[in-house]
Amino acid sequence: MTEPFGGLLYGDWDGTWPVITGGDGIFLQDMEGRKYLDAVGGSHVVTIGHGVAEIGGAMADQARQVAYASGRTFANSAQLELAELIRTRTPEGLNWLYFTSGGSEATEMAIQLARQYHVERGDNRRYKVIGRQHSYHGGTLGAVAVGGHAVHRSRLGPYLDRPHLIASPECLHCPLALTYPACELACAEDLARMIEAEDPLTVAAFIAEPIGGTTSGAMSPPAGYYEAIRAVCDQYGILFLADEVVTGFGRTGLDFAILNWRATPDIMICSKGITSGYAPLGAVIAHDDVAATIREGSGQVALRLTYSGNPVSCAAGLAVQRYVEKHDLVRRCAAMGKYLERRLAVACGTSRFLAGVRGAGLLLAVWLAQDPATGRPFPRAARAQERVIAEGMRRGIVLMGGTGTANSVEGDHILVSPPFTITELECDLLVELLTDTVSAALSDVNKERGR
Repeated sequence: MTEPFGGLLYGDWDGTWPVITGGDGIFLQDMEGRKYLDAVGGSHVVTIGHGVAEIGGAMADQARQVAYASGRTFANSAQLELAELIRTRTPEGLNWLYFTSGGSEATEMAIQLARQYHVERGDNRRYKVIGRQHSYHGGTLGAVAVGGHAVHRSRLGPYLDRPHLIASPECLHCPLALTYPACELACAEDLARMIEAEDPLTVAAFIAEPIGGTTSGAMSPPAGYYEAIRAVCDQYGILFLADEVVTGFGRTGLDFAILNWRATPDIMICSKGITSGYAPLGAVIAHDDVAATIREGSGQVALRLTYSGNPVSCAAGLAVQRYVEKHDLVRRCAAMGKYLERRLAVACGTSRFLAGVRGAGLLLAVWLAQDPATGRPFPRAARAQERVIAEGMRRGIVLMGGTGTANSVEGDHILVSPPFTITELECDLLVELLTDTVSAALSDVNKERGR
């Protein structure tokens, strides 16, 4: 545990944290020899599994050649090769990359790039970025400012401007109290309403996760949503930023989640799956039109990060993506995701506290409810998902959870996003551990609350 070492600022000051010393496939092991089934790939990060020796070998080879060269002066071969590989998998037209150290940085750089695009066009007044309620785009100040995560916005409130957030496209808990398809995608038209309210000539971009992550519980918008969003963006001349930090590089069973819709973004924001967690790396991927505007304008990309294009991180990303292609892991993610979703649906049908499952590929979420038949949630004061996560750690399964819905602070969900290498037998074990954990964690909640 962490106490003998000290010196680390962790989320829970009074807590103790297992010290991980090894990993293999979907499992981790701590310094005391305890094993954990990593049911969320760290935090939707690990795709190829833990402990793949050839990735470490590729990183070591690169470090022996050159470990760092400033991106303000040099490019490096790992950076160039990784960019070229990624370009073969992105949606059409998204061909220009700027590497970062992670997802939050990528969000910040995407916002800056959107601003530069408009300035290059002479639209100096455009700076506002519209986001969605119940969303998350990173932990840095600019990323929090464009997101709809209520806790983080409250914590950093004094630093943030007034939020520009539209309705979340969560049909199960519609914040507009409408029903799909009779609603005619009113949640997408809410973007037009917000643009008009803010003055169209001041709005630079709209940012959204194609399929939600931890905050919204793998929320997927209905058919036609992003096509409608794309049309609104085009109507008002604003950029569409697709946050693929969680969903990119195969997590939903496609290379990128936005490919589920016929709506090409202007900029994509990526991280986690690029390196499968073997090194910190993120990327901003710009459309040809965005790049051409800057190239034919000032000719200078105004993005600056010390570790942009770091050779060792890019070597890790290159080795991981080659491993993914060699073992056809995106296709495997889609197949195993369907199997795991079916197994979770069966578990929801028999559990006292699991109300349903949703998601795509190996980005899935299950709902916790006092009464699964009606979907009645636990009150927030019961801290249902926190109980489940803590019980999971005691039982040797690593989980993540979120709270609230698009129209309420109440409601809890648990994310399931294991590495793409998971087998059917391991899926069965995951579901067994999850259902036992949920039952043990929540069976006494009503009794404790005097019900």
